[in-house]
Amino acid sequence: MLTTGLKGEVLTVWRRDGNVYAAKADGTPEQLLGTGQQPWVTSSASGPVIVWTTGRDGDLLLRSPGEDQPKTLARGARDAVICSGRNGNGPIVCCWESKRDGKSVVMSQILDAK
Repeated sequence: MLTTGLKGEVLTVWRRDGNVYAAKADGTPEQLLGTGQQPWVTSSASGPVIVWTTGRDGDLLLRSPGEDQPKTLARGARDAVICSGRNGNGPIVCCWESKRDGKSVVMSQILDAK
């Protein structure tokens, strides 16, 4: 997955060998974000917002701009996607699949990722 920031900078996130990484297109070294899979990224006015899961049905983690550690958004999540408003304005929305009473449901949350 990749996103562009307000000034045209590019950031990509991906999974390799059970870990999630991020890298800017400016030649700086890649950064290990943590164990997981299914990463998605979008841009806010403050910088990139990244989500990923710790496993196929794992914790859904959020890494906000300026934060060194992710926070847990949900447990037992899969197939998360994230989007932001045009030019980083407006809300940031994350959607994912989860189980409720043994049935698949689609969950969503507006994120406070300043």
